[in-house]
Amino acid sequence: MQAKPVPGRPRKLSEWERNRLLDVLLKGALAYGYPNELWTLRRIAAVIHKEFGVEHHPNHVWRILRNADWSCQVPERRAVQRDDKAMAHWKRYKWPQIKKSPKTWSPHRLPR
Repeated sequence: MQAKPVPGRPRKLSEWERNRLLDVLLKGALAYGYPNELWTLRRIAAVIHKEFGVEHHPNHVWRILRNADWSCQVPERRAVQRDDKAMAHWKRYKWPQIKKSPKTWSPHRLPR
């Protein structure tokens, strides 16, 4: 006895179209004409509509990405004036002095 295929509505995008979509996404949002590198579900839905003429709700776009083993990743926010070298120096030399200092106030240490 052979396994029967799962009944249901056929996919709107073929396997080739899904692979083509992933190629477009890997090139980046800037390459597609967006002002930054952030791919949102709405942007991807617009790309699908423009490239393949198929409309997808953003929630369904998420399913397509999950089936391709993609995950949600939020870009890390960093200050423009951040100085990594100065931070590393502070962590290495200043923080151990502050951490070990018995002079720091603590609610558990009452003055005698």
